[in-house]
Amino acid sequence: MIANLDSPASTMKALAEIDSGRPVGKDLSGMRGWFEVTELATGIAGSERLGRIFYKPDGQRVLASVHIEQDEKEQRHHIERLRAF
Repeated sequence: MIANLDSPASTMKALAEIDSGRPVGKDLSGMRGWFEVTELATGIAGSERLGRIFYKPDGQRVLASVHIEQDEKEQRHHIERLRAF
């Protein structure tokens, strides 16, 4: 996913902060233990500020999903898939 971004810098910066243990973003509503970083630049025309990172600290690791929001319905579906983790 990251390789598909025309401007991955803001996503990489947020991932580095998450990896270092810094709290980034906000609680993901309805998903206990998950957090959401929003409005990340993608560099992709039509979705410039629609980059998202969903992440969940899990012991010594962090589960993370980098996502580009297409619309509300699709994003809700993506978040629902995260429940399995």
